[in-house]
Amino acid sequence: MTYSAMTDYNFTVIGIAVAFLVAVAAGIYKVANHRLSIYREWMPQRLGNVSAGLNELALSVIYELHNRIVNEFNYDPSEGFWPSTPPQDPTSLQKLIKQYTRAIRYKESVEIDVRRLMTVGGTMVGILFALAIGGSLISIHHSNVVESQVIAISGYCVFLFASFLGIVALILHVVLKHKLGNAEILSNKRASSA
Repeated sequence: MTYSAMTDYNFTVIGIAVAFLVAVAAGIYKVANHRLSIYREWMPQRLGNVSAGLNELALSVIYELHNRIVNEFNYDPSEGFWPSTPPQDPTSLQKLIKQYTRAIRYKESVEIDVRRLMTVGGTMVGILFALAIGGSLISIHHSNVVESQVIAISGYCVFLFASFLGIVALILHVVLKHKLGNAEILSNKRASSA
């Protein structure tokens, strides 16, 4: 390879590295505000509304379950309860119990999930910094600025590890957003046996 071709190659690698670092810097800026935006989006009012809606759902399911038991067993609450026959439609009772259980589980986890989502955002800043460091070391090696296998191996190790952590963090982000969305949708429902 001639000197001029090597220089062009070096400049190409450095240009790609600079473009990568600019993209990572933009990502760091965006992710740095993630924790605050999640807090503003969820913590004060929305979280309270979702929890209240899930409480109302659980309570309405309990009332509906009580009414079904009274109707199914011809049960008088003032007398002792001794069912003599099975309910006519046990699946509707099972569905109500599942709906109650689901509402309570979401209510117990919604605040924890919001806090976890905020943590994932904070973690992404460190992951992006590691990607920038790994990418910089790789570009230093490939641009022939420093000829060292240690720099190349370190760069690839840091970059691959940060990439793996980034994928895990993105998966966690998607799962937590999905759970919070489900909790919010469920909080707007009312008891039904269907």
